[in-house]
Amino acid sequence: MLKLDTATDLETLFNLELDTGTPPPANEICTKCNGSGNFIGYTGRVVGPCFACKGKGVKELKKPVTVNRVDVSKIAEAFAKAFSNGVKRPKLRLGAFVFSRAPDTGRNAGSIYVKKGDMYLGKITNGEFFPVRDCDTATTAEVIEVASKPGDSAKAFGFRTGTCSCCGRTLTNKESIDLGIGPICAERFGF
Repeated sequence: MLKLDTATDLETLFNLELDTGTPPPANEICTKCNGSGNFIGYTGRVVGPCFACKGKGVKELKKPVTVNRVDVSKIAEAFAKAFSNGVKRPKLRLGAFVFSRAPDTGRNAGSIYVKKGDMYLGKITNGEFFPVRDCDTATTAEVIEVASKPGDSAKAFGFRTGTCSCCGRTLTNKESIDLGIGPICAERFGF
């Protein structure tokens, strides 16, 4: 019987190069594959790389969650005032975005939806903006900026486009053009 004492004997016997590096600490080893990096099927054979660690055998560190705080008190007040003044589905066009109130009967009651064109970007709930995966950080910063000061953003939209940011109609009389928002909409939304 052949007795082997060291790893170098195994290397020479089987013509292998063994990795004698230090193993990762126990708290970093992937618990799904026990550090092997392989996904083992129910029959016991290796099916492919581990889904959890992507074949590395070590836990992937999750990205830190960034909180996108928005001062939504003013925009929430504007929507509440418009709804109490009889506007059934209030919308605000601020910057390149459209803010709309979520229905009271839905799952997101009390939230404000944010869209850019036909693309849904996320929602504002309890003072935080929750962007979807496709919403990049620059767009998120723009949404937070225009949502934090809706009155100024609504007037800037009116000056830039010549349309009311609340109802979308063209500003025609001098007072509306000078204010950047229609007087009826300004009264309904409390601007």
